Amino acid sequence: MQKEKDKIIALAGNPNSGKTTLFNALTGSNQTIGNWPGVTVEKKTGLLQKSDIKIVDLPGIYSLTAYSIDEEIASNYIIHESPDLIVNIVDVTNLERNLYLTTQLLQFRKPMIVCLNMMDILDKIGIKIDIQLLEEFLGCLVIPISALKKTGLEEIKSHINIAISQRANYISQTKIPYDEVVITEIENLLPDIQKKAEMMSLDPYWFALKMIENETFILQMLSESEKEKVEQAKKRIHRHTKMQIGILIADGRYSFIKGICREIFHKKASPNASFQPVHSKITFSDKIDKFLLHPLVGTPFFVFVMYLMFMFSITLSKPFIEIFDTFFGNILIDRFGEVLDYINLPTFFKIFFADGIGGGLTTVSTFIPPIFFVFLFLSFLEDSGYMARATFIMDKFMHWLGLSGKSIIPLVIGFGCTVPAIMATRTLENKRDRLMTIMLTPFMSCGAKIPVYVMFALLFFPENAGLGIFSLYFTGFLLALLTGQILKRFVFKGLPSEYVMELPAYHLPTLNGILMHTWHKLKSFITRAGKTILCVMILLTMINSLPLKTNSETGETETILTIVGKSITPVFRPMGIEKDNWQATVSLIVGLFAKEAIVGSFEVLYDNVESIVPIDIDVENLFILTEDSTSPPPKILGGNFKNIHQVIAYLLFVLIYTPCVAAIAVVYKEAGRKLATMQLIYLTLLAWVVATLYYNIAVFTLLSLLWFAVAGFIFAGLLLMFDKIKFNVQT
Repeated sequence: MQKEKDKIIALAGNPNSGKTTLFNALTGSNQTIGNWPGVTVEKKTGLLQKSDIKIVDLPGIYSLTAYSIDEEIASNYIIHESPDLIVNIVDVTNLERNLYLTTQLLQFRKPMIVCLNMMDILDKIGIKIDIQLLEEFLGCLVIPISALKKTGLEEIKSHINIAISQRANYISQTKIPYDEVVITEIENLLPDIQKKAEMMSLDPYWFALKMIENETFILQMLSESEKEKVEQAKKRIHRHTKMQIGILIADGRYSFIKGICREIFHKKASPNASFQPVHSKITFSDKIDKFLLHPLVGTPFFVFVMYLMFMFSITLSKPFIEIFDTFFGNILIDRFGEVLDYINLPTFFKIFFADGIGGGLTTVSTFIPPIFFVFLFLSFLEDSGYMARATFIMDKFMHWLGLSGKSIIPLVIGFGCTVPAIMATRTLENKRDRLMTIMLTPFMSCGAKIPVYVMFALLFFPENAGLGIFSLYFTGFLLALLTGQILKRFVFKGLPSEYVMELPAYHLPTLNGILMHTWHKLKSFITRAGKTILCVMILLTMINSLPLKTNSETGETETILTIVGKSITPVFRPMGIEKDNWQATVSLIVGLFAKEAIVGSFEVLYDNVESIVPIDIDVENLFILTEDSTSPPPKILGGNFKNIHQVIAYLLFVLIYTPCVAAIAVVYKEAGRKLATMQLIYLTLLAWVVATLYYNIAVFTLLSLLWFAVAGFIFAGLLLMFDKIKFNVQT
């Protein structure tokens, strides 16, 4: 007996339309997160509450033109997967812009419901919508809702069940009034493609429209004679209108939308008054934006918000870190180790289970609190609508760099992970912008670096941990600005493409929505970064427990890691990593595979040296420590770091040097070997130059003059490399 096909609903809508909020409200906790096949774009699926109906949250898009990867995903899913119902979420406060996607969805001739979201905001400013008239224009059911306040949800659920069983009643027959010549040419093409479209379960009218819009997968299905007919049709349209096909069709859609908006919006003067046309009105969001987006206020306020986020995240997480460390360390390492000793298990197994697995799990647990609070604050900023403003604020800097404002999106994604950030550059139509953005993305500290920053901050400057982490993020941004200026002048000359941004209305996020977003991000960290830290700690613990030889001078037992670390450490001597701190060098090498693995390396490698616990810092002597002091410097730090400047120089190197091998591989795939090689060389050498300059300025000696010269020579070489390398940036 054949299994019944799953019932599937596709949620489609613009970014910031409340689509994800509605998805969370409809599915509750019945959600799974993954990636769309072949790409790193996030895919959310869930089950409708108290039902076996599957809901797919499509990427937020403005149109189905398939210029970007998100648009291509949404379009392909609707075409090829043929969901049983499309639920189109529309932000009623930006109705004209949102309805552009609606007009495209209508033409699929699939069962569809339109949800007018944020109706509560419209009610507050006294604006009404004639829902019945809008339904007549669109030819489909329209449901007013507020996803945030969870109003209208029961009506949606009720109609979802009805629509799946009565599909034909929910298919719109509305036709967009395009230019007369366009309609004529579409009708002329219909007889030739009728059967072909029906074989694919596609609407013939939509199929013909996409033919003249140059939809690639449609044209690939045509014979040479059919392609010739399409070309002749396009020539006749152009000869008649003197307009590009794409602009002409978009103009037809917007004319239809403007006509709708003129008719359906009304404002009530009093409870008994008749409807009157609505005029523009300044909203609450407009009043806030007048202040927050002011040229003199916007940037400082954004920096202040980011500082508060890190400060509060670290402050609030400190008690939980201590609790987690004590609790899990006691159970998984100490008590577990005692149990293994009691049953006389060989030392090898004790090291593997207690020190390796137990120690790894304990380390991962201590990073859950700070990362949870960082994700919590970010989710609040995203859901409230402020992060969209942040991208608007940064737009001017993008243009100063010579980039399109649209490059902000991949860079912001880079704070989560460099790999999807690089993939997200596919949304940039201009190849010059794509390559330049890929070069700058690693400067945005990814989520894998957060555990490293947190560990160092809490160990070496716990009283100013939030400020320290914020400073690293800000330094990365400044270096991105510097690199952008260099690239603009030497490598990627030319003008950036334009970017139009739509700002959503401010609103207070729901606690459930924030916690759900935070949980998804935290779960990703635990399963991805946590797994990496655990594996590295187990591997290094085992390797570091196997003696290779005994040093004849010191009598110390050396392992493979000891030998490799000591042989490479002289390269890092100018930035303060001394020979007896070889563990720091090994950690940098391990960090090439995954930045979060640096944490595991430190936990394992310093375990056999000296406890890397925080020691009170002598603030008065902090900035007078020098390498040639006649008396030993006061012991202010744990491990083999002798002064705070060595720690800061090391963090600067971690901030800048080449991203993980996965990111390098994606750069190679997306931009080619030349850019991947250039990025690898530039980031590694720049990291050494910046760390060396900082350290030698901080602990200046006569030898520092030599390292200043070497650093200057290397940086000049990088500029020469940029000047010689040329890229073909034609799209």
